[in-house]
Amino acid sequence: MANFWETTVTIEAEELDEVKIMGIIIDLKSKIDSGKFIINNSGNYVGFLTKWEYHDITAELVKFSKKYPDVIFKVGSDGDVMGHAESGQTYTLKNATASYKIMDPTDKEKVLAEVMEYDTLEDASEELRADREVVLAAVKNTGHALEYASEELRADKEVVLEAVKQDGYALEYASAELRADREFVLESVKQNGDALQFASEELRADREFILAAVKNNGRAVGMAALKDASEDLRADREVVLAAVKNTGSALEYASKALRADKEVVLAAVKQEGRAYGRALEYASEDLRADREVVLAAVKNNGPALEDASEDLRADKEVVMAAVKNTGSALEDASEDLRADKEVVLAAVNNDGRALRDASEKLRADREVVLAAVKSDGDALEYASEELRADKEVVMAAFKSDGDVFKTGRALEYASEELRADREFILAAVKIFGKALEYASEELRADKEVVMAAVKNTGRALEYASEDLQAEIIQS
Repeated sequence: MANFWETTVTIEAEELDEVKIMGIIIDLKSKIDSGKFIINNSGNYVGFLTKWEYHDITAELVKFSKKYPDVIFKVGSDGDVMGHAESGQTYTLKNATASYKIMDPTDKEKVLAEVMEYDTLEDASEELRADREVVLAAVKNTGHALEYASEELRADKEVVLEAVKQDGYALEYASAELRADREFVLESVKQNGDALQFASEELRADREFILAAVKNNGRAVGMAALKDASEDLRADREVVLAAVKNTGSALEYASKALRADKEVVLAAVKQEGRAYGRALEYASEDLRADREVVLAAVKNNGPALEDASEDLRADKEVVMAAVKNTGSALEDASEDLRADKEVVLAAVNNDGRALRDASEKLRADREVVLAAVKSDGDALEYASEELRADKEVVMAAFKSDGDVFKTGRALEYASEELRADREFILAAVKIFGKALEYASEELRADKEVVMAAVKNTGRALEYASEDLQAEIIQS
């Protein structure tokens, strides 16, 4: 392959969804978010940038819409879009200059520059994949680049450890000797717990090694230690206790007897937070009916209520603990408790959308619904028809809707009458212009309402009637 080759073309077009360069199609609609495109060696469009094969695009992109005046976005010579482009819109490429280059995989300087930023060692020459400097740079950027290193470098402790630091799964590509090296694997696991699963079969069956790995390292080790362990190790109380104290859901791989051991299960459920699963799921049936165990579980991880016995899902103290931790746990409470106002208030204060699982009567309770929509405006969807027509309730929902990424979507659930209420919609669009989207057709043609919305955000014009759009654009 030559050092690189390139071609430059100039395109002038009125309205295009794709552009052909040297017979190669570039899809502007799907890739305009990055402004960068790939072409493989055979000339086919293949997806995102790797920089082994890449495009630098310099152009003006003009967004066309009946609802907007033309808006221009620039794409810089480095391929980055300067400005905002929304998906699903039509773009025109005008006066564009496009070029692409293919780098030489034998050029060490260029390969080094690429592997330090991109996952490209696979494309380097065999000689460079055996070059220690190049491979070290590659694995420091992407651990699994070790897969493409030479056999000699996959047996190099420093190289492999750097790869494992970046990605524990990289140990899979290390030499058999390194994966059987006790001290090296312990050090690898210390860097990244995921590496344990790639230790040699002998090490994973070594009780002292597993205990050392589990006691001294991070979350992932507990699960890996038991998942592929021998039957003896899964039944070893000390090993299992160490594993579940590290990762509660490792209880899944413990022996049947230890999944019925209250101390072991308590250790597991106290460790397992809601981001990592539900250790209670793997406990014996008797322990899932044990009040002490279940309380410990739901206080730490509300959704664990799903795995509790039917009696405990009807225990108010247990359910209160669950919904205070995670409001959506209400869905697993008994029917009676989903009709208990105190329980439901606790749930919606934690997560407004828990209103969905409240009884019909409580979804029509003004105090409950107000609490829910103040927590999450979208909870209005689950309120009674009467409360979706209540100005105070709907405005509370609207004001709380998407504090950071505000969408105004709460108005979508408001009654038809409210969405046609001029005073109410005027107040709403002054707070968030794009709420105009949910106004009645008549109000989207009301100039005062539309101007108030556009004054708040120009993008609200999209939701105005066509006549008003044309009038405002021309003015």
